[in-house]
Amino acid sequence: HPYFKLLHAALERHGVEISDSVDIGVSWLRANCGRIDAVHFHWPETIWRDRRSGARYLVARAVHSSRGLLRMARFLHAARRLAVARVWAVHNLEPHEGVSLWDPLGYLLIGRSADVVVNHSAWSLEEARRDYGFDTARAVVMPMGTLHEAYPPPRPRDTVLAEIGLDPALPMISCLGRMRGYKGLDL
Repeated sequence: HPYFKLLHAALERHGVEISDSVDIGVSWLRANCGRIDAVHFHWPETIWRDRRSGARYLVARAVHSSRGLLRMARFLHAARRLAVARVWAVHNLEPHEGVSLWDPLGYLLIGRSADVVVNHSAWSLEEARRDYGFDTARAVVMPMGTLHEAYPPPRPRDTVLAEIGLDPALPMISCLGRMRGYKGLDL
């Protein structure tokens, strides 16, 4: 999905430099605080989630998540002390793949610590505020916008199918985004 590419391009047009080399740790923050003005969290659950599944890993997931949340709390606290702004974009109220037991704690932590909480609609702002307890005075609604810059202009169906060697007489199913089990595309 071109969301980040478009977001970063829009910010760069306003003089904002972007870096993806963030390490959620106090030592990284201290080493870089003179070079950064803000840290931006987007889909932050990747910081505390352990992707292993099954009952066999229940304890390991709990330990990993606890450590991730503690690391995040220390990072956010240090960022505040070092005058580094904390920005959270509430892109989805919950991850597409479902919520872990630890996600609401992480979202509360970030929501209450963030200097700015970005939401893509007034509805999501109200839902996130209710669930994660941040002050709406620190929240903004920033519509997602269009994706026209990321994709080529549309062309006739038959032309595109012929270019990729498919029969235009047959139905075409496409999936934009990740292959996720709940989409039922395997059927």
